Amino acid sequence: MTDARSVAASPASHRRVQRVPEAWPVLHLEAGVPAWAGLRVEGLVRTSRHFDLPALQRLGSAEHHLAVHCVWGWSRPDVRWDGISLGQVLETAGVDERATHVVVESASDTYSSCLPLRDAAEGVF
Repeated sequence: MTDARSVAASPASHRRVQRVPEAWPVLHLEAGVPAWAGLRVEGLVRTSRHFDLPALQRLGSAEHHLAVHCVWGWSRPDVRWDGISLGQVLETAGVDERATHVVVESASDTYSSCLPLRDAAEGVF
């Protein structure tokens, strides 16, 4: 776990691209969860699945404390995240043993990311 001191005051801090802001920036905030919200899991899985919001909520919530590093240059250590365990979602779909990475795409096509399967399975969304 990275804390604010190690990010802001390390010996190499003069070379750091990341910075710890004084306040958490709000870049975009939805008015509420849209009725069409859901998650589609497909690719190298035993069963392609679509989870609507109620199905995701039935999986239960997990809490993690994580460091967030934004491509815009700020970091926020020890942020509490509550959400559905992506590992549980992937387990439900039955990930094929040949799978190595997960591609996450937003419904709006404005965001996508690729990450190792092991990291994704430990995350929340």
